[in-house]
Amino acid sequence: MTTEPLYSTEHNFCPIGILLIEIDISSFEDIISTSGFKSEAILLITSENNTLIWGYLEDLVKCQIGEIIPKETLSAPSGDYSVRTINGNKYYCFYSMTDSLNYNCYSLLPVPIIKSAAQYVRIVLLLISVVNFICLLLIFSLCTKQIITPIQHLSIIMHNQNYMNYFPIPDYPIQNEIGYLYESFQEMSTRTLHLVEQLKESSKKEARQQLALLHAQLNPHFLYNTLDSINWMAQNENAKKIPEVINALSQILRYSIIKDNDFVSVSDELLWLKNYIYIQNMRFQDSFSIQYNIAENIMNYKIPRFILQPFIENSLLHGFSEIHHGGIIKLNIYSKQNDLFLIIEDNGKGMTESAIYTVLYGNSSGIGIGNTNAYIKKKFGRPYGIQIISKLAEGTKIIIRLPVQK
Repeated sequence: MTTEPLYSTEHNFCPIGILLIEIDISSFEDIISTSGFKSEAILLITSENNTLIWGYLEDLVKCQIGEIIPKETLSAPSGDYSVRTINGNKYYCFYSMTDSLNYNCYSLLPVPIIKSAAQYVRIVLLLISVVNFICLLLIFSLCTKQIITPIQHLSIIMHNQNYMNYFPIPDYPIQNEIGYLYESFQEMSTRTLHLVEQLKESSKKEARQQLALLHAQLNPHFLYNTLDSINWMAQNENAKKIPEVINALSQILRYSIIKDNDFVSVSDELLWLKNYIYIQNMRFQDSFSIQYNIAENIMNYKIPRFILQPFIENSLLHGFSEIHHGGIIKLNIYSKQNDLFLIIEDNGKGMTESAIYTVLYGNSSGIGIGNTNAYIKKKFGRPYGIQIISKLAEGTKIIIRLPVQK
């Protein structure tokens, strides 16, 4: 039971009586029992002066209803809660105050119960975290198996695919987006392969045309110069050499009209070259000589027909243009590992860097070195071809690199 004074609002709040409030204590207990309130907790309601009005387990604070609870035992905490020691046990003390009745409400929860509940919450959270981690691992494993691994496998296939040595892509067993990606790359690879084959065929045709152009370059001006030399010999009554020159010329022409094969043995090319050198020596009146250094084991190796002629002619027409005697051409042919090297050196006037570039890649007129270099690269690949090393007044060195063909 509690009392509250009554005041009149019409007579300047003068006291007019006392309001007596009687509360059924059992209703509080019913509320507590149905609310799940911890039986070990203490619940106290006090007046402004800390007089105990009602309590649940108030015996633990050694105070009865109507008694004033000492401040050292219980008082309003400075913050949201405080820790109190009652009868040697620690409690979390929570405080609130009712505005209308000026009552103080205290709830004291044993520290071990709070810690136990917190520990339980931590365990539950840990279990939830473990379950979530396991679920993430399962999802990641599934994604890896279904998405990442096939994409990585396709990436490796794309990286290793070589359309010069094409290999088919294995079918993807599942018809999903990854499977469609496999099929799309397979179709793209097939189309690219067809284009590469067409490009190869076109390149072969172009290479054959360049070689045919190289062969055609030999005949007109060489034949004219040879016939002119024969005419000069006849006019100067040097008839003894005419049959030899005609025989050498017939061998050269017979060699040049062969249609069956663009590749000949080293020995056949040397035989043709010696006839060519014989006629050119006659034309230039023995102003130059040639030295041969040919390895015996490479005589049957195959090389493109007429591959040496442009470089010999380059030495005669350009390298020796300022030399009237003493010109020397050195021909060295040897194999190293799987490559065949043909090296032509002369002691002529040499070439500048710009002249070398023009001969190999520019529009140099006439003698077929650029055609020969382009043919070799198209036929055998970029590592092969012609290298020119030259210095003015010191001579020129030509290095022709070919793959060994037996």
